Amino acid sequence: MLLPQSTVVARSFTMFRNFLRCLFCVWLTLSRVAFAEGGCPPGEVPYTTSTNPGGCWPGPNYGKHEDAPQPYTPPRPKWVNLWGAVASDGQLEHFGTASGKMSRPQAENEALFACRAKGGRQCKVENWYGNSCIATAVGEKGWSSQAAKTLDEAIPLAMQGCRGPANDYDSTCHIYYTACSLPAQN
Repeated sequence: MLLPQSTVVARSFTMFRNFLRCLFCVWLTLSRVAFAEGGCPPGEVPYTTSTNPGGCWPGPNYGKHEDAPQPYTPPRPKWVNLWGAVASDGQLEHFGTASGKMSRPQAENEALFACRAKGGRQCKVENWYGNSCIATAVGEKGWSSQAAKTLDEAIPLAMQGCRGPANDYDSTCHIYYTACSLPAQN
């Protein structure tokens, strides 16, 4: 069955109009994508000023690429705690020391061994220190061994202890031994 020519023309016009609508939608979609991109190279964004109607400017991630090599960051150093000890049997000639040991028991045992090797019979650990320094001051009436973070702090403490009331304010005190067992990089 043949349709009248006016119906065919109406249908053709409707189809053409729908085609134009689709074409317009495609154009509108593509023009927005192109407008958003702004025609700038990768890493740059469009900008507009009153004197320059269009141009490109480095974007917030300009020069940053995931593929770019990252700057070298060295690993953090690992520190080892070091220990020292002073042992005596109460007499200065039987005086044993140890420093730079990996543990407190190791430092104490070595100081006791050194005290016994010098003839001490009843050696005992008088003082120990870790990651710090020690100073021992001796005088005619006694002695004092003191630990502190630095030798500059330990020496006056040892002198005060030696010259104190426990040793009858001994004025003959002098520094006899100093050492530090400071942490070391592993």
